[in-house]
Formats: sequence, structure tokens, C-alpha cells
Amino acid sequence: LRQKDIERVKPFTNLGFAELLARRPTQ
Repeated sequence: LRQKDIERVKPFTNLGFAELLARRPTQ
């Protein structure tokens, strides 16, 4: 991936990561 592509995709990957954390059961 080029830097520009990474910058464009980063918000979506951050949302996906936050959603994964939200779905994880708290230990």
C-alpha cells in the first residue's frame, strides 16, 4: 500500500479495531 492509500484507509481500520474491542468481553 502507498502512503496515500494508508491514510485513506486508516479511519476505517480504526473503526474496525474499535468495534472489535467493543465486541470483546471485558476480562
